[in-house]
Amino acid sequence: MKWKDVITDPDEIKVFMALDGPTYTWRTVSAIARQTDLPEQRVLQILRKYNMQFTRLSVTPSANGTPLVGLLEKVGCVIVIY
Repeated sequence: MKWKDVITDPDEIKVFMALDGPTYTWRTVSAIARQTDLPEQRVLQILRKYNMQFTRLSVTPSANGTPLVGLLEKVGCVIVIY
C-alpha cells in the first residue's frame, strides 16, 4: 500500500510530498517543517503517526542531533532478530 492511496489530510500530504521528493532519501524533521511551513511538533506528530507504516524514524540522528525520517518505500524496514 502506498501513502498516496491512504493520506488525505492536507498537512499530512505536505509532509509526505516533502519526503517523496527525488533528491533526498532521509530528511530532518526541521527541513520538512521549513519546506511545508508546518511547526516541527506537527511534523513530528504526523511522522510518528505513520512510523513503520509509511515512514521510518531513524535510530541515528542527523549530525546536528535532529531526528531523521524517510519513506519506508525508499529506506526499507529493518527487522532485528535476537
